[in-house]
Amino acid sequence: NFPLDLAAAEVPSTNG
Repeated sequence: NFPLDLAAAEVPSTNG
């Protein structure tokens, strides 16, 4: 998973 969401860096988002 790429945590590109720096705002929600705590949670590894699956974005891009």
